[in-house]
Amino acid sequence: MKHLLRFFWNFKFSFAMACLILFLCLRHATPDVFYLVRDNPVVLPEVDGGIFMVNLRDTIGHFGAYVCLAGLMVLETHKYNLPKFKKVLACILVPILFSGIVELLQEYCTYTRAAEWGDMLCNSCGTLTGFFLATLLPRILPKRFLKYFSKLF
Repeated sequence: MKHLLRFFWNFKFSFAMACLILFLCLRHATPDVFYLVRDNPVVLPEVDGGIFMVNLRDTIGHFGAYVCLAGLMVLETHKYNLPKFKKVLACILVPILFSGIVELLQEYCTYTRAAEWGDMLCNSCGTLTGFFLATLLPRILPKRFLKYFSKLF
């Protein structure tokens, strides 16, 4: 039990992001309308992509959530001396497998959601983007920002 609690504490930000993704993906589906100004709805269009009908709000949400999840995982695994292969495997494969599990839960455990291959593709692209951004982050940012980030993780 102690090791399990230590694991969750060491990856607290990734775990919190995964819980947020799970909550948002399994809650009741909302319409594709949001309000920037009261009584003035903004409807994001659907784009006909051939095989997939792309809902921009959904696509941006999936992509952004998995960029954050993979980026947090890279930053949290940075303090461990893992071989590069294991780090890549953990930070890319775990979010993609989590994405597949969430899609299956949407299909079989909710009435208002459905599993979509397009969502899985957006999640995978977001995971790869988040991994590469977080991997390049230490090379791009000045040292003073890295000291601040190292205190957080």
